[in-house]
Amino acid sequence: MSLFSTESEISKTELKQPRESKKIDEKNSSCLKEAELEHEINASRVLSSPPDRWSWEKIKNIFLKYPDILVEFESEKPSYKFMLMLKDFFIPNRSNFFSIKKSTSIAKLASTTLFLFFKSLLSPLQGNKGLQWVNEFLLNFSNILSTYNSEENLDANSNSLTTKKPISFSELHSSMEDCVSNEYFTLIGFIQDHKIGQAFIDASLVLNKIYSIIETIQGSSFIKAVIPCMKYTHSLCQNFITVIVHSSNTEAKLFCIKFIKVHCRLHEHKMFMLSCLIKMLYDLDENIRNKAVNAIDEVIDNDKRLCHYILSYNMQYLSLNTIGVQILSRILSNLSTSSPSFHLLQPYFQYLTNEWSNNFIAFYTKSLQLKLQSFFATFKYDPTSDTKNTKTKILKEMYLNTYRLHKFIDTNQISHMFDISKLENKADSEFLKQKLLFIANFASTSKGVKMILRFNANIFENMIQIAYNCPYLSVRWISLIGLNILSKKSEGAKILESLGWKICYQNIYPSPETFIFASNDINSNYNFTTAYLPTEFTFEVSPPSSTDNEQKLKAEYIKIYGI
Repeated sequence: MSLFSTESEISKTELKQPRESKKIDEKNSSCLKEAELEHEINASRVLSSPPDRWSWEKIKNIFLKYPDILVEFESEKPSYKFMLMLKDFFIPNRSNFFSIKKSTSIAKLASTTLFLFFKSLLSPLQGNKGLQWVNEFLLNFSNILSTYNSEENLDANSNSLTTKKPISFSELHSSMEDCVSNEYFTLIGFIQDHKIGQAFIDASLVLNKIYSIIETIQGSSFIKAVIPCMKYTHSLCQNFITVIVHSSNTEAKLFCIKFIKVHCRLHEHKMFMLSCLIKMLYDLDENIRNKAVNAIDEVIDNDKRLCHYILSYNMQYLSLNTIGVQILSRILSNLSTSSPSFHLLQPYFQYLTNEWSNNFIAFYTKSLQLKLQSFFATFKYDPTSDTKNTKTKILKEMYLNTYRLHKFIDTNQISHMFDISKLENKADSEFLKQKLLFIANFASTSKGVKMILRFNANIFENMIQIAYNCPYLSVRWISLIGLNILSKKSEGAKILESLGWKICYQNIYPSPETFIFASNDINSNYNFTTAYLPTEFTFEVSPPSSTDNEQKLKAEYIKIYGI
């Protein structure tokens, strides 16, 4: 630099030096990273050993540490050779990833690495070479799917594993149960998440070929592998579900219902899935219909806004019988009485009320009876059964809705449910239990209480007398449950306290073993603090501690009441 350099020239030189220094630092850093990567690749043994001796833990860690390993052009670099070896390993071949048994120790690590590898290929930083490898995999897999033959017996053992022919669909199908080859479908769903990946999938016709297979394949193992993996924002993937819904494959339809329930918990786009469930309400198989309505029930639980969407289908609810009642009950319980949708359903109000009071209350009572019987070891009670869960939920909605609908219906048609005076035989006792539960839940609000008292002013006093004096112990237990439900609301609690009754269960449905209740009437013969069911027409002051005594009580109960 000249001694006579201008001030501006000096300034430019000073700025240039830091930039050059920065470039040198970046180059040195890049060389250092490349050296580290080369060292880790060598440690993974991918370039020096056959696949069965690779260190999958180290391979996985390489991708976690260096997520964007570029393969822009062929070279002698270890990183390129490393990626090339993995590409050849993951593209389906009888001696590579395709044939790894699920039971082996490397199965999970190799599967995880599969997705990390393709994530690197689909990186925005990756060049055309990486995308070509993605396309190569899709075309290879598409060719395998093309060999599907609907006339072929896929359950027969395939002997072609030892041949040099390309992998066939029958080999893929038979390997999916024991090998990790089913991960290829998950990989297709993973590639769909990338815009460029979806374009390659469409070009390879993979989804079209999957659709053709689903249309005609027997059994459900292929369907179970495919359905959970796809992205249902894509119209062709939606067709996978649609074709199953319209098929005669019962096992596949049941699997789809389970999948839809899980999908709707995790994803916002539920309209299409809900429409599939609605179509299955008309299935010829009763089990399919029941599972579908239970799934709709759960979907609405998770997103109550969908009630309006269901109404837009204008279903013929009455033709669906019990299922129609369940759907209407669920929708009504989630709609405001001022909502236009609520009033659209007004023609069904009377029908619903009659169904609830005449039919569904019996199911509810039965579920409680089974719980009591299970305590006495005469019936194995399953608290997770569909019947119990469904019927109990309907009855809770029934009570909620009946008093909401009373302005729109003829309540005289349910007045028989408020008459609890008749008890001449055991048949009467079964109906009495139903009435007690109906009354308790119906009266759990001030509106319900006022309506019931108009029909029978002494009804709550009668319930207390039944709890103490009824000769049928199961009726007494149901009455106690009813009184407890009543006491949970302030209106019911005030009435019961005025009658000298105060109940203090922590649970609405106390277990049959122990009942804790008290009477405010100190002159009453029923001033107990603890009661044990069952005993013969009286309550014990404390639960029996002896196992022999307990077994004796059970035996007496079974003998007298035939449970």
